[in-house]
Amino acid sequence: MVLAARIAAHELETAIETEWQYDDYNIPYKHVVWPTTGSFLPYNARLILHLRPRFQNAIETLAEQTLPDAVIIYGHSGLISNPIRKFFQRREIPVVMDITEYHPTTIRRMLMTQSFDQWLCMKRLLPKLDGVIAISRWLEEFARRHKRPVLRIPALGEGLEEPLSSSAESEKFTMTYLGSMIERDLPHSLLDGVLAAASRGLELDLVIVGRLEATSAGRAARARIKGDPRLCKCVTVTGWLTDEEMRSRLRESDCFVLLRDDEIQTRACFPTRLPDYLQSAKPTILSAVGDVNLYFRHRQNAWLLKPGSGPGELADALIYLHEHPHEASEIGRAGFHTCLEELGYQQHGSRLSEFLTKLVV
Repeated sequence: MVLAARIAAHELETAIETEWQYDDYNIPYKHVVWPTTGSFLPYNARLILHLRPRFQNAIETLAEQTLPDAVIIYGHSGLISNPIRKFFQRREIPVVMDITEYHPTTIRRMLMTQSFDQWLCMKRLLPKLDGVIAISRWLEEFARRHKRPVLRIPALGEGLEEPLSSSAESEKFTMTYLGSMIERDLPHSLLDGVLAAASRGLELDLVIVGRLEATSAGRAARARIKGDPRLCKCVTVTGWLTDEEMRSRLRESDCFVLLRDDEIQTRACFPTRLPDYLQSAKPTILSAVGDVNLYFRHRQNAWLLKPGSGPGELADALIYLHEHPHEASEIGRAGFHTCLEELGYQQHGSRLSEFLTKLVV
């Protein structure tokens, strides 16, 4: 059973608690509506004021009907998670946290209370958990240092037996990026690489699928695109898309891209959008950072760039893949099989089931 937060679209929703629904896998889920009131406050302050008590109420209501055998908390917020941990552990129910990120401390994150919240999670909460699910080796080792039972599970794909079917070929070489162009995705390096490839004669379209207004780096990237006629000519920003619309964009793509620097937060995370790229059986251009090196080899199942590579290296990759479509197809097919064999949810679901069963016993 899944309890998940959802931001209210308007004030009328703030008092409405949704009924249980079922997803595509017949798993029951319920939304805990998070009101937009007090949006002038820092993000984490709103977590404390609004979302934390609503989660507590939802859990207490659920416990009156049924108690689970085990609990998984997804995220890295000590403020939200600690009351949940206490509630279930008092009832001798094991609590596990699925941790997917770790951010370096910055002045901005300190002012927004995010660094304090992360410290509460990693230093105070984590040692009290019954287990940890870590998305990367970096987080796995962190949990082991705190002597917690830990299971490493990377980002998961749907386990498609066949790649997404391709659409008709376009006259232009199309590259797709999924996300909000946050700072760690090096948005300006990406845009500089597109310009460098275009200046060398490549007819290129960059499709950005995501809500750029969600982050300051995304807003800056959008402003740059609007202010540069060269980028306006070859960059399309779609905004939010439905699942089917996104699959259509993936089918229309010739390659995908995800750039990173080598730093703590990129070593700690693992790109959750990567399986979406791989399941299209098109080549993916990746920075060789962190656990990417566990699963990928250059020009075998991905095109790997050194961390923090400049626009020239990205332009070289785009032009080569465009001029060598057979090799690009081979790289894409190998990437699809890597996703199926290494990132499929079936085998990792079995491992998770065993992990939780041992904790319950």
